[in-house]
Amino acid sequence: MAVATATYKVGDLYTSQKSKVTGTITEIKPNSDGSSVRVKLDVNGTPRWTTWTAK
Repeated sequence: MAVATATYKVGDLYTSQKSKVTGTITEIKPNSDGSSVRVKLDVNGTPRWTTWTAK
């Protein structure tokens, strides 16, 4: 998954832009329409999903 000039993969730390939540990426799942990507984060042992949309 690429965001701006960074490329992310499972195991990387990621901070969501909107809520500023930081966690380790555990899963990257493109949506079927291809317009966005769901990213599953491990935030202190708790799973949390965020969405990245290309603009």
